[in-house]
Amino acid sequence: MTEGLGHEARASRDLLIDLLGLGHTYPVRDLAVGFGDEILVPRQTVAFGVAAEVVVAHSQPDVDYQLRSDDGDAVPGGTVTTRLDPASGSQRTTLTTPPVLEDSTFRLLAVKRETSRSAYLEGTATVKVGLDVDLPVQALPGRDIQYAPDLRLAVVPFGAQLDVEVGDSQAGVEYALVTRGAVDADMVVSTATVAGRRGPVLLHTVPLTDDVEVSVRATRTLDTGDVVGHLATVLRVWVRADAAAAVTTTPPDGVVDHEVAAQVRVRAQDGVRYRLHAHPVGDRDWLRDAQGGVSLPPSDHPAVWSAPPGFDPLGEPVVATAGWALLETPPLHEDMVVVVQAERQHDLAPGGTSAVEMASQVLLLVRPDSVPQLRLRVGTTTDGTIERWVQVLGGQPGVRYHVESPSGTELSPWPAYIHRRDDDGHGADGRNHGLGLLAVEVDLAVATDQSDGPVGNPATTPPTPPVLDIPALTEDATLTLRAVRAQTGVATRLARAGRIHPMPAFELLTPMIAAGTAAKVRVSEAPRGQRLELRVGGATVGTPKQGTGKAVTLSTGPLEPGDRVELVATSLAEDQLPVERVSALTVTVTPSPAPPPDTRPET
Repeated sequence: MTEGLGHEARASRDLLIDLLGLGHTYPVRDLAVGFGDEILVPRQTVAFGVAAEVVVAHSQPDVDYQLRSDDGDAVPGGTVTTRLDPASGSQRTTLTTPPVLEDSTFRLLAVKRETSRSAYLEGTATVKVGLDVDLPVQALPGRDIQYAPDLRLAVVPFGAQLDVEVGDSQAGVEYALVTRGAVDADMVVSTATVAGRRGPVLLHTVPLTDDVEVSVRATRTLDTGDVVGHLATVLRVWVRADAAAAVTTTPPDGVVDHEVAAQVRVRAQDGVRYRLHAHPVGDRDWLRDAQGGVSLPPSDHPAVWSAPPGFDPLGEPVVATAGWALLETPPLHEDMVVVVQAERQHDLAPGGTSAVEMASQVLLLVRPDSVPQLRLRVGTTTDGTIERWVQVLGGQPGVRYHVESPSGTELSPWPAYIHRRDDDGHGADGRNHGLGLLAVEVDLAVATDQSDGPVGNPATTPPTPPVLDIPALTEDATLTLRAVRAQTGVATRLARAGRIHPMPAFELLTPMIAAGTAAKVRVSEAPRGQRLELRVGGATVGTPKQGTGKAVTLSTGPLEPGDRVELVATSLAEDQLPVERVSALTVTVTPSPAPPPDTRPET
């Protein structure tokens, strides 16, 4: 009986039945439900957090309409408005949903006002939620990662992976980390795409090597296609220079001659500034193994640059080009441990620099000085025979000198070691090196005669120059010296050799003198290229004379009994080491006569 009746006709019929008391009717259930104005559609997509408007076409005037969830629960909030459709003359009811946070399907409950009889409309309204671009995004703490106070700028090591958390993720949305750009030009920088789950999700970047702006791309697949957008938060990432790049030296073994520069090569990143920082290696810095080999303790390389204590910059920074940075030290005269600072400029806002210490430190070993201020002294008997010893004077502290023949045969089983002075800042007392590094408990010590050794405080008085026993040598013999650094074993041969020149003939003119008077020595023919002098107690007296090929007379000045007098002839050839020929002179000094007693009577 009702087939073919329109919505309005059925509504009028039901209203008449209710008024006449002929029965009780229910709301019409097959009304059109959807979204839109003229043509209603059953689905609509809205932005996250935006309300939707559900329309009931041909709504009944005596019926109230309510939004219910798909499970039948009441939907809080929202408004209901009713108006006449000018085109059809029928009533339309619009129900506004609360802000939609997730995909939702709404049912419509129709309730008669007079009888409260109710029924669900046959149609439903489905709302698809778009992308929430205001979700919280933050980079999580990680090893050696620094953050700006707002956590939107991260400074990370070269090759590090950054962990990024998206809070309150949307179900049905796929998240990925990308570099900024047009959607079609996005470059994915996350290891995987992660599905939202109505809670926080974690994304990981690929290893990063260059500065980058990272955003979260959100993708939702709908019936009509994919909806793609970027979350509002953008993370800026500065990547520090590569601290693991290769660092090598020229020469490759890091051993250089004294007062010669070394070159440090870094397999570098273009545009990064590299700078050397160096620290002299002291004796106490070395570690020695059971075989006597030395090494340095391992260095703690911080991920963020902090000038190591005791290190000073060497030279100016060098900007890498063509994949290399070549850094040169100044001329070196002592062993150095060198670290390389790598500073990278970041143009990504707010702009600035970051710096790291390269993981490979460089040890530069310096050979001994091949032209040190050094001279040799050999003794000569009264008959001109060369005594079987040689003394090494001067030289480079911390170096052992091996006296050899020109063929390389060592003339002494022991080297001459030149002691160092204190190098660790113990104070202004100038102590001999090593004091304070070794403690020895002594219950009883008996002092021996030190007349031939240094006088004064043994801790501060330098040791006497070393004396080596050598085989018998003849005049014109040549002595070569091989210098070896005591700690590292790095060696070199001295550029000059010493020649034992003939001792000039001389005559002691005054073999016996009274105390307080001078002794005189006459050299009949003072050779050119030699310096002649007299020493008393090891100290030069008078003015040394340069040999001219003529006779020279030298005077000691006033002597006292027990004074030791020596004639010293030193070769001065520029291409040879100075060699002193020393001959002891036997001068008898008689005591001065005692003054006569005073026999004057007392008054």
